[in-house]
Amino acid sequence: MKRNKRLKALLSLAMTAVLTVGAATTAYADPPAAISGDGAYILKELEMDDTLSIPSGGYTFNFSVTPKKFNDTTAVTPTAPIVNGSAMPGVTDTSITLQEADKDNNASTGGISVYKKQAANKIFNGVTWNAPGTYTYTVKERTSGYSNPTTGKTMTDDTTEYEVTAYVKNDGAGGYVIENIGVVDTENTEDGGKVSVTPDPDTNQFKFVNVYSETAGGGGTDPTEDASLTVSKVVEATDHSDLGQYFPFFIDTTAAGTETAGTTIYKAYLIDNGTVIPMASQNEVSGETYATDSDSNGDYIKVSAGSTLKINLKHGQSVAFMNMAVGAQYKATEDAVAHYIADIDLVVNGGTSTLIQGAVNTANDTGTQALGADTNSAAFTNMYDEDTAVTPTGIQSNDMPFLSMIVLAVAALGGYTVIRFRKKTSAKN
Repeated sequence: MKRNKRLKALLSLAMTAVLTVGAATTAYADPPAAISGDGAYILKELEMDDTLSIPSGGYTFNFSVTPKKFNDTTAVTPTAPIVNGSAMPGVTDTSITLQEADKDNNASTGGISVYKKQAANKIFNGVTWNAPGTYTYTVKERTSGYSNPTTGKTMTDDTTEYEVTAYVKNDGAGGYVIENIGVVDTENTEDGGKVSVTPDPDTNQFKFVNVYSETAGGGGTDPTEDASLTVSKVVEATDHSDLGQYFPFFIDTTAAGTETAGTTIYKAYLIDNGTVIPMASQNEVSGETYATDSDSNGDYIKVSAGSTLKINLKHGQSVAFMNMAVGAQYKATEDAVAHYIADIDLVVNGGTSTLIQGAVNTANDTGTQALGADTNSAAFTNMYDEDTAVTPTGIQSNDMPFLSMIVLAVAALGGYTVIRFRKKTSAKN
């Protein structure tokens, strides 16, 4: 009996040891979303409107790789001696330069050009390990420096922070080798932030994504000089033109590839002879609701990308849109007004002005135009068609002074004639 009890106890201890070792081995050999071996590459992805392109020198992005912890010991500093009395091995920072040739035509859709490129070297390329264990590093993208508010250029940097863990084992020859690599997105709570790591750019999720955009019109903050789009109204002075009359306009907008329809907001300033003014009731189109706000330039109308601004403009007034991205589109229409012809001088991306001739009693529009980085404008000029003018009949109040003078002259002449006639008659008698 005692022998059986001892045997059972030994078997129980053996099973416990096996399970313990097995559990430890499983925890070590099953890192999060691991890739077998050391084939982990950083993938760089860039999105921009398809009307833009990467400059000849390309865009270079840099990534820092900083020691964080060895096994369960955190590195207070990158050089902290936590691996058997030594610091974690340093990892060379990675850089990736994107060129126009890196455009992924399959991924580029909906007005967006997508560029992809993986780092030339594996993330732990050339690293010499100190001991077997788990080495965790923090990987981040450095600020690109390509944004320039003065010129309206914006590079949205990816702020994602990854924890990359190398699972290192003995190589059997006195050295150490990576068995697996696991990557975790520290800001993603879904599935523990695990990231799928593959050597294929089409499926690799260990990536940093940037969005590049340019403000139409070249940037700047003054709506009277730096507008992304200006739609203006002038009425030629003729015998019957009315410089105080308001003309109805409909300005359709379409979001650029880097904008979001319904979410991106454009600022539309009403300008009268070079000065930003608040909307008057005459500028409002019946039935329309306007969301307004103000900034240092004055009052403005908030226009959602993809919506239509309906507004009335008179001689000397214009609407200046700000913060529209290159690639956004618009179509400006002036509705038909009796007796008037509306011609349009159209400028796209600073090019030569194009005349779009109008016809009397007929609406005219710019057609759909894409905004460029330079000047974009649609100048509407109205001319009163005198051939269709209604010629007044009868006596007008403006003619009364002249008619009165004529009547007085006739009366005076008549009186003079009567007096002369009477004098002659008296002389004969």
